[in-house]
Amino acid sequence: MTDPAAVPWHLPGRSLYDQSPASSTWLGDRIVDAALDVASHVARQKLTILAATAIDADMCLRSQELIERCGDLGDLVRSVTDEIHLLEASPGYDVSHSEPCWPHRILVSVPDRHDEIGALRFAEGVIHEAMHLALTFLENDRPLVLSEADEMASPWREEPRPIGGVLHGLFVFSCLYAAFRMMAGRIDAAAADHVSGRLRDISEEVGSIDLSVLMSGLTPLGCTLARRWSEACR
Repeated sequence: MTDPAAVPWHLPGRSLYDQSPASSTWLGDRIVDAALDVASHVARQKLTILAATAIDADMCLRSQELIERCGDLGDLVRSVTDEIHLLEASPGYDVSHSEPCWPHRILVSVPDRHDEIGALRFAEGVIHEAMHLALTFLENDRPLVLSEADEMASPWREEPRPIGGVLHGLFVFSCLYAAFRMMAGRIDAAAADHVSGRLRDISEEVGSIDLSVLMSGLTPLGCTLARRWSEACR
């Protein structure tokens, strides 16, 4: 059995992992059209839903293959994600979204390119939002934050953010850091350059977090996890 501390997505407590056999197209199978109420809700946040057919099938399959290179990360993604809706994004940019009120739904933008880098970008969006859901499931059982009112500087926002939000960011990006390192071995040169850039960016962002301030607002378990996730990005 793998050491629970070996990768950031190995969370304590109850198992979040999907033990059912995976379909050979499990990622594409989860991409569905959004209901009108969902589309209207995200439109108020200036997000535009696309049809489920908006993504290139081969690129989607390649994104799945990249996720599957990351050990049991794919099992966790499958266990927390039932529906994926596609979003529109400006060329060269990626957006993604999830909300606690939708415990098994994520929204991810379609990259403007269909090559290996496009597959990496879509895989990153899926992992990013799925990890937010996974940590929310853990928080429902085991509190990690002392007070939702406390705020601190965040490397991902210009304004102070709730400590819980910074903890979520730390977890998500530590998972992405570990995932990118696992993906890096068998990709083309351009994709390898993209991964190197993302690893560098994530390491710098996580390194800029004032861990002492973050941990001052966390429970003992939250402190243990924050320290582990921070160390995973070095």
